[in-house]
Amino acid sequence: MSATFLLAFSVFIQIAAAIAALKLIPVTGRRKAWMLISAAIFLMAVRRGISLHDILFQSGALTVPATEWGNAWIALITSSLMLIGITGIAPLFYSIRSATDALKESEEKYRRLFEESDDMIFIADADGSVLDVNRAAFNLLGYSASEILHSSVDRFFASRAERRRVREELDRQGYVRNAEITLISRQGRHKQCLVSATAIREEGEGTPRLYQGIVRDITDRKRMEMQLREQNKILDAILSASPIGICLVYNRTFKWINRTMYDMLGYEHGTLDGENACLLYPHMEEYEHVGRELYRATDASEGGRVTTQWQRKDGTTFECLLQASSLDPTCPSEEGKIVAVVDITELKRTERALRASEERYRRFFEEDITGDYISTVDGRLLTCNPALAHILGFDSVEELTRHDLTTLYPGGAEGRREFWDLVRSQGKIEYHQRQLLRKDGQPVYVVENVIGIFDENGDLVATKGYMFDNTPLKKLEEQFLHSQKMEAIGRLTGGIAHDFNNILTAITAYADSLEMKLPADSPFQRHAGEIRKAADKAAALTRQLLTFSRKQIVQPKELNLNIVVRDMEKMLRRLIGEDIELHTVMCPFL
Repeated sequence: MSATFLLAFSVFIQIAAAIAALKLIPVTGRRKAWMLISAAIFLMAVRRGISLHDILFQSGALTVPATEWGNAWIALITSSLMLIGITGIAPLFYSIRSATDALKESEEKYRRLFEESDDMIFIADADGSVLDVNRAAFNLLGYSASEILHSSVDRFFASRAERRRVREELDRQGYVRNAEITLISRQGRHKQCLVSATAIREEGEGTPRLYQGIVRDITDRKRMEMQLREQNKILDAILSASPIGICLVYNRTFKWINRTMYDMLGYEHGTLDGENACLLYPHMEEYEHVGRELYRATDASEGGRVTTQWQRKDGTTFECLLQASSLDPTCPSEEGKIVAVVDITELKRTERALRASEERYRRFFEEDITGDYISTVDGRLLTCNPALAHILGFDSVEELTRHDLTTLYPGGAEGRREFWDLVRSQGKIEYHQRQLLRKDGQPVYVVENVIGIFDENGDLVATKGYMFDNTPLKKLEEQFLHSQKMEAIGRLTGGIAHDFNNILTAITAYADSLEMKLPADSPFQRHAGEIRKAADKAAALTRQLLTFSRKQIVQPKELNLNIVVRDMEKMLRRLIGEDIELHTVMCPFL
């Protein structure tokens, strides 16, 4: 190895040491110092470079004196030591820089937490002078930073007694946790706060050196708690005044009961708190049944409802309706339930009476001899009783309700429309007589009362009414009219018969006179006899007409009915038309 190589290698090592020194500038932050060190090393490298140049280009020979060999080795060792020293110290500087950066980052993080906290964070010295606070202190107290910093904490306490109590507790046990205090803001408002603080002491010292802590503003929370207490008082008053029994139960054990429920059960207020609900049931089977029904519904996030019987303190029972819901609707399976209790004894009694009354009216409706019905405008029969089906010739109510009512009107749809127009115009029709058609098409005469049912717009939507079959009375009326006609005809016939009888009397008299005056052998004697015979027959016919008109007194006597029938046959053949054949059969025994 030549001296020239040693000098070149030492120059390289010195340049590397200078560069390593420059790299430590950003690590240590000491720019000027490391620049000077790097410059000194670099100048040493230049000096060695000049020596190397002289050896190579000025001496003209490659042989180096012995003295230069010693200098070359010394330069190489010095340069190596510099490089080793700089590179050896570099990790230390790098670790210091990392620790410094980590510390700075940690300080920034905790400073950010300190500043961004919603709670007031403070540091005070042993005398109570504020050394540092975050921005929340300015928001809480309304003072600027200069007004708070280096001020005594005493000026912010509303009560010196509270300040003394907190200070004594800090000095005694070294900390306070969630102590309630009242601070005064710049605007003079009292702020309800919770303070948690710690006393910092030097090792071996008994007197605190610093105090640090957190103050949380609970003014709004206190206000809400007060409002909640007021609301609870109002709610308790409402629940106590409620006419419905209300209770809170956990696992079917009473936790709270309102006054109405106590009055309902006959117990003194507060005596049922902590008692199980089975105390109120006459039988355990009913207790278990209610539990299954009520809890099954409420566990499915639905309001449970069940009717049961409870027993009062005096042993009497009453029917009640229980309505339960979960205390927490979001978690219905929890055991807490709110239960409302209504005494339905009177309601049940009323329901039973109503059902009995409905049954009576239903039976009256079904057994009524008049046809009762309710129908719609479009011809549908909503309900009717069996009497109506019987009047209209149907076998059952179901058959009638399925039938089109239009076919029951003689005029069809037009007849039904006329009737509805009449109801629409009058609203109520009484003793209305009309003709309907039975199922078989036979006419039926009815008398009915009809009431129209109108909606809120005044439009007719349905009718209700009842009718009775007037057909037998209608037939009697027709028979009565016919009898009146026959009576008039009888009176007319009697008058004619009397006049005709007078004429026959004259004819008979003249016939008798003619028979007496004619000789016995006169050929006209026979004609006079025929006139007399015809007059007698006419007189018999007149007597029959008088008998028909009831103006001839009937004289009972024994008759040969065959002779009467034969004589009547003669008269009837003259009365009946030619299109009627009359046959008589005589009985020999009459």
